[in-house]
Amino acid sequence: PFYITNAGNVGIGTTAPAAGQRLRVSSSVANSESISGYNDSATGTNYAVTGTAAGASSKNVGLYGFAVNATTNWGLWVDNGDSIFDDNVGIGTTNPLEKLSVVGTTGGSSVIAVRRDTTDGSGSSLYLGKARGTESSPTIVSSTDYVGSILGLGYDGASFQVPAAIDFRMDGTPGAGDVPGAIDFRTVPDGSSSLAVR
Repeated sequence: PFYITNAGNVGIGTTAPAAGQRLRVSSSVANSESISGYNDSATGTNYAVTGTAAGASSKNVGLYGFAVNATTNWGLWVDNGDSIFDDNVGIGTTNPLEKLSVVGTTGGSSVIAVRRDTTDGSGSSLYLGKARGTESSPTIVSSTDYVGSILGLGYDGASFQVPAAIDFRMDGTPGAGDVPGAIDFRTVPDGSSSLAVR
């Protein structure tokens, strides 16, 4: 059934689309899709579903997913395709300050895990990479470039500071198949504010 309330809200499968829901689709059929978008154009960029929030408010949400009451609940499931996020992503926070911010209040909710489950002897990997130039046109690194760092952060009462770091850097002139490197372990001595190689 299709309903339009006197406020202009539209309900499909429901007679009571709530205030603020310009369109509500309701279904109680197992394994069904309440809303499904499909685009099979052979040219251009195809979008099955898009969402835009452009009001002059304090917060706009272009796409919101909420799942509850099942044994397993997924607010968002992306299958068979890469996911592209053009801005910061927050897990456990609505205020991500970096490209990926994970915030938790327990040991288990403050962990990023990378795991590989296979029958061979290879393990999982974490890549920290560096190239000069641009993403589309990378160029060779310099002999003094840092290629990645792992930083520990501690809050000093006003802001987060770095008391310790592991730096991965070039340690010589690079060439094709030849990238000499070094690892520096740095900490801040007591009474200082600068990292020093240990």
